[in-house]
This record gives sequence, C-alpha cells and structure tokens, in this order.
Amino acid sequence: MLFDILKIIHSIVREVYTISKYKNNRSFHSGALNSFTSTILVDEHTGLPNFTYGRRVLAQRMDEKKADMRSFVLLKITITNFSKILNSFGYTTGNKVIIKTSERLKQHISEGNFLFSSYLDGWFVIYEGDNPQKIAEEIIEWIQRPLQIDGQTFLLNCNIGISAYPDDGTTEEDLLKYVTIATANATSLGTGKIGHYFPNQSEELLKRFQLANDLHQSITQSELYMEYQPKIDVKSLQVTGAEALIRWKHPVLGNISPGAFIPIAIETGFEEYITVFVIDETIRQLKQWEKEGVSHPSVSFNLAPHNLCNPHLYDLIKVTIEKYDVSPHHLEIEVTEDSMRTDRDRMKNTIEKIQSLGIQFSLDDMGNGFASVKDLVHLKFDTLKIDRSLIDNLEDNEEQQIVLRNVLEMSKNLKIKSLVEGVERKGQLDLLKAFGCMEVQGFYFSPSVSGEEMGRWFRNNACPK
Repeated sequence: MLFDILKIIHSIVREVYTISKYKNNRSFHSGALNSFTSTILVDEHTGLPNFTYGRRVLAQRMDEKKADMRSFVLLKITITNFSKILNSFGYTTGNKVIIKTSERLKQHISEGNFLFSSYLDGWFVIYEGDNPQKIAEEIIEWIQRPLQIDGQTFLLNCNIGISAYPDDGTTEEDLLKYVTIATANATSLGTGKIGHYFPNQSEELLKRFQLANDLHQSITQSELYMEYQPKIDVKSLQVTGAEALIRWKHPVLGNISPGAFIPIAIETGFEEYITVFVIDETIRQLKQWEKEGVSHPSVSFNLAPHNLCNPHLYDLIKVTIEKYDVSPHHLEIEVTEDSMRTDRDRMKNTIEKIQSLGIQFSLDDMGNGFASVKDLVHLKFDTLKIDRSLIDNLEDNEEQQIVLRNVLEMSKNLKIKSLVEGVERKGQLDLLKAFGCMEVQGFYFSPSVSGEEMGRWFRNNACPK
C-alpha cells in the first residue's frame, strides 16, 4: 500500500517486542535488549533495531570500552539513489528495496557486530573487527549487486562513512555527527565510495550535517508540525481560507526556519518524506475542522518543483483524501515560479490529473522572474499569488504601483483569482483594494497560527482588523 511510507513516518514502531522473537537475531545485543525491553526497539518493516535503540547500544559500547580505551568504528551506510527509486517506482516498491537490502546486510554482518536502522534510506553498523575499510568495501559490493523485486531489476548506489572511537569522538552524539559528515564526504567523491571524518572541517559544516542528522529524527520525534496563515477577502475582510506551512521545533535549537531546513532536506533526500507528512497532516487538519463544525474550510499547501514530476503524486494525494474522507474541492496546491524550470510537459500532465480530482492550483511567488503569461494560460492556474517583493515600498514607489496594477489587471482579464502575500501595513491594504486585488495574507492580519486557532478564525468568519 502507498501508505506504508506514512506508517514509517507518522508512527514509531510497536513499543514492546518479546525477547524470544529476537533472541537469535545477531543484530540485537542481548544485554542491551534486557535493559530496554520497555522502550521502542524495532523497525517494523526491516525487523532491525531502530535508531533510538541503536543509539543506546552505541552509548553502552562506549562505556564498555572506556576503561582501557579500546577502539571500534561506526559505519553509516546510505543508498544515494533511493529518492529517485521512490520517484520512479513509488513508496511500496521503495519499502521493498529497503527490506531486501536489510536482509542482505543481516546475512553478512558477523557475530559481535551490531546492525541497526537509520530511518528510511540507510543503516548503521557498530563494527569491532579488523580492517573496517575492507568490510566497508565488501558491504558496498553486496548492496550494489543487482536486486530483483517484482520482476524489476534495481541497481543501488551506496556510500559509506566511517568514524572511530575514541579517535574521532568519545560520545555517541559526536560519533553519529562525524559519521554523517564522513558519509557526505564519501558522496562528494562519487558512487561506491568510503568517506572519513577530518577534524579540520569547518564548524559551519559540522552544524549543517548535525541539522541533517537531526532532521531525520524530526518526524518520529514529533518535532515537525503545521501552522496555518489566514487568507482574507480584501472587500469583506472575511476569512476565505488558510495556507499550511511546515514548522520544525528542534529540541535544542528551538524553531528552525523552513528556509534553513528545506534545502538540507532536498540535499539529503529527506524532502520526499516531508512532502508525505505535509500532505497527510494538512488533509487530516481539514477533516478536523469539518468535525468541529467549520463550514467549507479551504486550505492550501506547498509542493516543491520536482514533486510535480513525480508520477506517484496523484496516487498519494488521492489515497490521502480517501483516507480522511474530505472534499478535494476544499484543497489547493501552491507551486512556486521555480517550477517553471522543470519538465513542463510532465508537470502539466501531473497538474491536470490532480485537478481532475477537484483540487485547485495556484502559482506562488509571482514576481521572482521565472513565470510568464504563457505559463498562466498553458497550465491553467486558478490563483495567482503575488510575491511580497512587489509591495515592499508600495505606498511610496510609483513604479511598484504601476507594475502591480498591470499584474492585477492581467489576472482579472485571465479570470484568475489574485492574492498578494506579505501585507504588513494598512497603506498597502488600501492600495491593493483600490487596484482590485481580491485576497491578501500577511502579518497585518495574522502570522501563521496553530490548527486550533485557525479553526476559530474560520468559525468567526472574519478577521479582527
């Protein structure tokens, strides 16, 4: 099922597994298992210890070696083309790839070493044998052998990072951070490479890779969540809908801007899982508002350009709508002008297919220079969202006023709804009303708010201004 991936992302696996089920699984350290039987242990798809449990075993190994400072290494194994497999073959097939590859690894990781899951696209190995470079080379060779699934042959690209205790780090946090950097170093060299951590790498790079590592934990630790910014009708000042915006509350660093973590998610291949989270959580919230008695709430969410070329996007959205039993007519998908630089024919096919469900589309950030009038007509957008940069100095800038008037007039003539983002002052609102803008959103009315607060906006059906 397509929602196998949602099970991975939105729930941590069953809390207690019996010791007898895993007593012969050499991926489990028996002593550690007895210590943690009351905690979440297992990845339900691969049968491997999950990251939470693996990290605790790593800390225990360090404690065992601390007295005489005996060494061991941590390997991080990453499938670098996994996101492409998801895009091309879907989440169910991608999950089978991970399961089959996990089975290969379990057969080849020797007794006394510890294999555990690294979320969705990789694994860790605590390795205490001789010549870790050689074992890493062997793992790459095993993983990159052709893999047969449902009559299809898959060729996986694999890279491995290595960090050593105690030379690279003496805490599990440091060792995990440095092995993540080592894996990135391997990826920078190409496919099938082994990377190491270098102590002179910049602090900024360390922070970036730490964020990348933390981001992979964000969903299972319930750190990602959605907020909603109201959309306001310019004439009536009634609430017309809301835009769903993803947020990340890091347990140490606090709130992290999407502008900081979305690029990291794209680089690490994690953005596919964020997309699934956004779609599922937004549609779930829409259903929740309906249950609370909100009449015909409307909500939009954002998709990255490459999502529009994913042949499985339609299926994901359709199944999610059916899962929560909501009307697709209350949904809108926002795509940025950057999308105009992708494969337009494939994007057009995807948009038209999703529109056939009754979902609307808006062109976001109009004014950044990539879209054209032809795009608005060719792709049949329902809404034109005008970027805040076109109204920054609207009250005092005659050139901005001329440009904005013409854009709004064009939108009206094309029978496309217009919405201006980033309204922060009454002077901007007054001019937008005079120019014929239909809807606005921005801090003048409200920043993004919780789903509960947005429900109150909908029920009141008017903004407090």
